[in-house]
Amino acid sequence: MDKLTATAITFPNIPVQDLLIIKTLTKITTDLYYTIFDASGQEIITNKLIEKTEDLIKISVQSLKSGMYLLRLYNDKSYVVNSFSVL
Repeated sequence: MDKLTATAITFPNIPVQDLLIIKTLTKITTDLYYTIFDASGQEIITNKLIEKTEDLIKISVQSLKSGMYLLRLYNDKSYVVNSFSVL
């Protein structure tokens, strides 16, 4: 997956408790990074994705408090932003 699009990923387990799981509809071929923002727009976490398989991306969110967040998933060519909630 060189170019990220909103139709290329799905968020099957919303709301989440400990682990945000993202399903990809195409193979991941580039390094991916993510940033999580809180409801006020403050950057909470930025990291390179370590835990990914051919069609799943797993991000630990156990350190986040209950509430709404934005996830920015990106590589050097494009990005996708999606919201999620933590219980």
